[in-house]
Amino acid sequence: MAMMSSKKHQELEGRLEDMLSRIAMETLEIKHLEQQLTEGQILVCQAQDEACCLGTQNQALQRQLEATQHHCRQLETEAITHRQQFHGGLDLLFEALVSGQDGFRSNGLEEMLSDRLRQMYQDIQQYVAEQIQRAQEQVQQNHNQQNPDKQMQGEKLREELKEARSSLQNSQAQVQHLQHTMAELSRRQKLSRSMSESQRYTDQRIRWTTQQLRALSDTLEQLEPHQEARDSGLGLHYLSSPERGRCDIRLLPRVDYIVDGNPTDTGYSAEEEVGHSWSSGGPATGVSAGIADSQEPLCGCSATPACNLPEHTDLERKRVEEERKRVEEERKMLHLEMKQLRCVCLCEEVQCVEQTLLKRRAELRQADRRLLDAQSCLHYTRHKARCVQKQLVLSQSELQGLDHRLEESATCLLETKQQLWETEEELQENLLKLAFGDSGIQVGIMKPLKTHVSDPQV
Repeated sequence: MAMMSSKKHQELEGRLEDMLSRIAMETLEIKHLEQQLTEGQILVCQAQDEACCLGTQNQALQRQLEATQHHCRQLETEAITHRQQFHGGLDLLFEALVSGQDGFRSNGLEEMLSDRLRQMYQDIQQYVAEQIQRAQEQVQQNHNQQNPDKQMQGEKLREELKEARSSLQNSQAQVQHLQHTMAELSRRQKLSRSMSESQRYTDQRIRWTTQQLRALSDTLEQLEPHQEARDSGLGLHYLSSPERGRCDIRLLPRVDYIVDGNPTDTGYSAEEEVGHSWSSGGPATGVSAGIADSQEPLCGCSATPACNLPEHTDLERKRVEEERKRVEEERKMLHLEMKQLRCVCLCEEVQCVEQTLLKRRAELRQADRRLLDAQSCLHYTRHKARCVQKQLVLSQSELQGLDHRLEESATCLLETKQQLWETEEELQENLLKLAFGDSGIQVGIMKPLKTHVSDPQV
């Protein structure tokens, strides 16, 4: 039974050592996962910074779009004012021509000039309207294409960042739970150590009791020759002797004291006291040995039997043997109970450790999955950030092209203005050549033309 219990104890200790090694490996894995979590947090922070940079770039592009739209509006207002001024000048010119119709030499030349002026005015108006409409359509198209895409991309980036933050929070909660389980395992290890220390202490106490029992048996063996010498009848006392009662009273407490104290010293003192009592109160001469046999035992105050009787020594020896056997049996039972309790505790601890290890493995697998999901989310956000950067570059290039087109339209408008000035000058010269010499008609025609040409806004 003891061999089986020792084998089981060794097996349980081996399993406990394996579990401790596994726990150490799991702690290393947890540290690695914590490092990965910190790296993931750093990557998420970098992604947030990139998202902030993209947001600032988006705002800058929106400001550029607003500036281009404002510039387009200014060009539209300038074109409208130019059109109004040109229309007013033409009206004045037509009025002057109508007022001076009688002074012209031929009606065909007047009609030809008026048709030419109307055609030029219509062509210029149509060209300016087409340019303005084209610029407005391009600006509106770019604005409609960029704003929804940017809004969708911003919303997607925000959702991805929220998912990454939630996954990181879940992984942090899992790491805290794992740390809690590690603390629980360390507490159980401390408990097992305290149990082993208590078992060691009980083993020491059992060894000490066995040593005391062995010392008691040695003292009994040493007392046997003295009892035989007393039973020989050479130094026999009377039963009513006070020294006999003194000897009996001294001997029994010494034997009981040997069980609780140090056996070697107390046994030696008991032998010395017994020898001293027999040497001080020696036997009387002429007393036969049969008197003690014919005497009956006393039943008074001293209930202890005579020390020199063999029955008493046998009874004492049997009693001591029975006590020793009982103590041995109790010690064995206690030892077995302690072993059983220790085995049960170790089995329970091993089962708890196995369950916690299984739970921790499942939690580690789940943490690995969540880390992989977080990494995939980070890769996706990086890809989206690259796509957004590319789209921003494309939008910047489109804005540059739009600015270039607006500059071209502005130059075209200036060229049309210059052409209008030239046509007005030609018309003025032709009218001066074809006009009569009447000063009133010339003055009526020249005044609106001079005011129209001298205006710098036209």
